[in-house]
Amino acid sequence: MPWLGVLVFASGVVLPIVLHGPGWLGLGLLLSFVGGTWAVLALADARITGSARGEHVSDSQLQAWREMLRQQRPPDEPPTRT
Repeated sequence: MPWLGVLVFASGVVLPIVLHGPGWLGLGLLLSFVGGTWAVLALADARITGSARGEHVSDSQLQAWREMLRQQRPPDEPPTRT
C-alpha cells in the first residue's frame, strides 16, 4: 500500500514536467502532497504494526508481570524530616 502512495507522489512530480501549464502544476502539487503524505503514513503504519504486540494478554502472563513489578519496587519508606 505505501508503494501506491509513492506512485501517486511520482506522478505528481512528473505530470507538471511533461504537461506545461499552471493547472497541471497545481494538480501536480496536490498529487505530490497527497501521495507523499500517504506514503509516509503508510510506511509508519507498517512499521508500527510489525512491531506491535497482540491485543490480548493471558491471565497468567498478566499475573507474572504484576509479580515482577512487585519484586522490583523497593519497600515504602516513611518520609524523613530535615
